[in-house]
Amino acid sequence: MKHNPIQTVSGTDIESQIVYDDLTQNILVPEKYHDMENQIIEAYRDFFYLQKVTATDYYNQEAGINETLDIMPEDLSIHIIYVKDEQKYFTYRDDCAVLTDNYKTACWN
Repeated sequence: MKHNPIQTVSGTDIESQIVYDDLTQNILVPEKYHDMENQIIEAYRDFFYLQKVTATDYYNQEAGINETLDIMPEDLSIHIIYVKDEQKYFTYRDDCAVLTDNYKTACWN
């Protein structure tokens, strides 16, 4: 965040707002989507569960490990950090924002 700063709505730095917990996923959301908070949390929790639990259990099973994670979707948290609208976001993806030096303005459109 030091090399590619993003401004939060609250004015505090992102690093101080991050929740460091294995069962929490932090996401940056533009302020204009604040009214969609519940839908965002639901969608990201489902995706977080897929990545964290479903995929891990599948790979363990394929590796011959009969152990599954004892985590339910409701055990997972989505922590939203609201950021100011219309900022540029740097991306390391080589298939994204090629013409703008790897910066995207509207990541959610």
